[in-house]
Amino acid sequence: MTSHDISRRTAVTAVAATATAALIPLAAAPAALADSDPPGPSRPAFLHGVASGDPLPDGILLWTRVTPVPDAVPGSGRGPAVDVDWQVAEDAGFTKVVARGTVTATAAHDHTVKADVRGLRPATGYFYRFTAGDAVSPAARTRTAPAHDAATAGLRFGVVSCANWESGHFSAYRHLAARKDLDAVFHLGDYIYEYGTGEYPVPYS
Repeated sequence: MTSHDISRRTAVTAVAATATAALIPLAAAPAALADSDPPGPSRPAFLHGVASGDPLPDGILLWTRVTPVPDAVPGSGRGPAVDVDWQVAEDAGFTKVVARGTVTATAAHDHTVKADVRGLRPATGYFYRFTAGDAVSPAARTRTAPAHDAATAGLRFGVVSCANWESGHFSAYRHLAARKDLDAVFHLGDYIYEYGTGEYPVPYS
């Protein structure tokens, strides 16, 4: 085999190590604020969902954005710093938490949170969520990549591409989220086009 040849196993392992993990939203804990509930004067809220990606055999990246006060809208630069706790568990009820930590969300980073979780098992599904004060984010599923030397029979991916918010209701994402047989989802384009209302597509005369 030459240096330019790539085996199927090598390609699959490399893809799994760089893919964005499948995001399957679950119901928030019973005591959680609803995802659409606005924050109070001193009560944070999670209004922008959760995400995971960059799976490794022993780890995963987790992301969310917290709104500490009502006027701390995205890009505003307003709002106090707030501590956000994250949890990774083996079960949807979070009775078997295997990793946890705290990240301080600040206006300098638009109150976004990123947690680099390590110490997990390869090719394993986990549940994760965030909390800030009494607010609890939606919970979601994620999955670590196979071990580097694992014999991987195959992987199943979902693929999505460019999107325009004004062109539909994004039901494809709901159908992807409902599937339980996907190892990862690739997003190959812009999540939302950066055009003003009614400016895309450009009308032709």
